[in-house]
Amino acid sequence: MTAPTRERILEAAERHVRAGGYNGFRFREVSTEIGIKSASVHYHFPSKETLVAELAARYRERFLAGLPAPSPDQPALPALRAAFRAALHRDGL
Repeated sequence: MTAPTRERILEAAERHVRAGGYNGFRFREVSTEIGIKSASVHYHFPSKETLVAELAARYRERFLAGLPAPSPDQPALPALRAAFRAALHRDGL
């Protein structure tokens, strides 16, 4: 079973943003990549701003979910630093 269209749009858009930044993609490129009409991308995300805002929120949620629970043994700042380093490594940066 394929992922829902909205999720496929987000995944394709994230690849484009990572490769070229905010100005590095157009809805048409995303739609072509996943085999849908550009209007379908606009149906799910009325503007590029709404799409990128959702990408940022999704990234933040994944990042925060990967943080260890605070403990006296591991202060917050080193835990954040380690999580950020792990995210960079996982994302190939």
